[in-house]
Amino acid sequence: MHVRMIAVFVIAICLSAPPLAAQEVVMAARRGDVAAVRSLLEEDASLVRVTDDDQRTPLYFAAGGGSTEVVELLLSHGADVDARDYGNRTPLHAAAMQNRQEVVRILVAAGADLEAKNDYGRTPLLLVARETGSTTMGALLLELGADVNVRDRYGETPLDLAAWRGFQGLVDLFLDSGARFAASGNQGRALTTFAAEKGLDRLFRLLADSGADFSVRGENGGSLLHTASQGGSVEVIGTLLELGLDIDEQDRYGRAPLHYAADRGRTQAVEQLIQHGAALDTRDLIGNTSLNVARASGREEAAGVLVAAGADTSPQQFPVLTGPYLGQTPPGSEPALFAPEIVASHRFEHCVVTFSRGGDEAFWASSFQPVDSGYTIGMMLTSRLENGQWTKPEPATFSADLQYGEGEPFFSPDGDRLYFISMRPAPGETGSQGERIWFAERTTSGWSEARLIEGGPNARDLHWQFSVAENGNIYTGSRGGIYVSRFENGAYQEPESLSPTINSDQGEGSPFIAPDESYLLFMRSAGSQIRQQISFRRDGQWTEPLDLGDVVNEGRCVCAATSPDGRYLFFHSFRSGNADVYWLDAGFLEQLSRP
Repeated sequence: MHVRMIAVFVIAICLSAPPLAAQEVVMAARRGDVAAVRSLLEEDASLVRVTDDDQRTPLYFAAGGGSTEVVELLLSHGADVDARDYGNRTPLHAAAMQNRQEVVRILVAAGADLEAKNDYGRTPLLLVARETGSTTMGALLLELGADVNVRDRYGETPLDLAAWRGFQGLVDLFLDSGARFAASGNQGRALTTFAAEKGLDRLFRLLADSGADFSVRGENGGSLLHTASQGGSVEVIGTLLELGLDIDEQDRYGRAPLHYAADRGRTQAVEQLIQHGAALDTRDLIGNTSLNVARASGREEAAGVLVAAGADTSPQQFPVLTGPYLGQTPPGSEPALFAPEIVASHRFEHCVVTFSRGGDEAFWASSFQPVDSGYTIGMMLTSRLENGQWTKPEPATFSADLQYGEGEPFFSPDGDRLYFISMRPAPGETGSQGERIWFAERTTSGWSEARLIEGGPNARDLHWQFSVAENGNIYTGSRGGIYVSRFENGAYQEPESLSPTINSDQGEGSPFIAPDESYLLFMRSAGSQIRQQISFRRDGQWTEPLDLGDVVNEGRCVCAATSPDGRYLFFHSFRSGNADVYWLDAGFLEQLSRP
């Protein structure tokens, strides 16, 4: 979470510096106040080495802020040009991320390591490729000697990351700068998918000329034609149609290529698919035609093309769902997709579903893509059991628009509160303040407006799933592992780290606490491996964690949680390619609980 108050700054290196002076020099560097920084350093030269609680130096803040004068001043006083913060980021990472070109030149001239890697193994160039898409910064870093073929912790190159994001300018820059790539193997399959999905014609042609495999399946279980229809490139789609890919094939969510082209507003692709005989009125698993999804996404031009071609203009035919858990067939001992295209959808799900104690209301979050290039943004959806039938999902009344991502909804055990994580600002704040826990309360007329929890679990940065016990205690994942913020005398207390039995050096997070705090589900990571664990509380102590096994942990499983009745285990997994919600019978947890 972003630092929001001066009071959170602490001295991490120069213990002899007065705390107030340390706070002042960091804040002065952050705002680019060269006079203030000079004055403070003249009084105490050791201030150049202080850090905040995230181990960020004054130079880090000055570099990110773009103040060349402050950067040069700090360097002249002996600032460490490659000082690392808690995530192993250097001032050069900060400057590159903020497109501070002059600062980058100064830092590199002062000896900054162009190949310094953060915790994810990403150099400044890799960060630009993944996060900003700046061709000017990418070109500068390459001019200064950055390695265009460097790989991060996951083996991805700048070309891989830029193609994934759809940054065409960077893709072309890297290709012109000698980026190497393979048309086969994991990299070839990934690049072929990205080139099709993002409409990267030049990269696609190069891959085709190098013998790329066009039978590769997309993360939604469809063909490369499904993927290319999202990108909208007439050239790519034409190539795949000439190869005979099935124009009407439906993926695991019931979507045909025409659904994806219409959903993204790829009007030329819609026309092209229609001209090649695509079925107009195929319905997906929740009863949407291509025209339905075009209208739902506000793609009026694409919708007009479909209507002119004779598409069925009737509304969505949402299925009749009755019975518990959105009317889904209960799973057995093998994981099953939960509510395909309703909860486990063609989009990216960032968390599991939460049900009220009575089982008549559900909330979950799905990720929508408001722009073609960039990350998706989470929005909370909900469905209710009314007159024996589940309603069509709709945005939660208290959910923000797509300007700020939010998700991870969690019912309080009594069902009177719905907690969730949001990056929205509170009243009086400007811009996103990072991930924080909010809540809405049930009223006689529905749900209240969302309110921010003051302090407590929000006193630390947090990410992904959290959970709430029957007594109100909130368990969160943060840097350093899993924490509990106890609810005492009507207020949340400062977060406390759980015992070393739970928190190791392997990156624990996404906790789910049993309502009675008798067991804890959480994820533990080591390198690129993420595994779900369970620990039981016995005699007031947490037992040594047990792995939930490959049945659950296949395909990078996170965010495990049990249903209110304890009968089912929900979890989030990439086992089929897409980020989806699965469930299975939770009876095996009882067996694990036996000493």
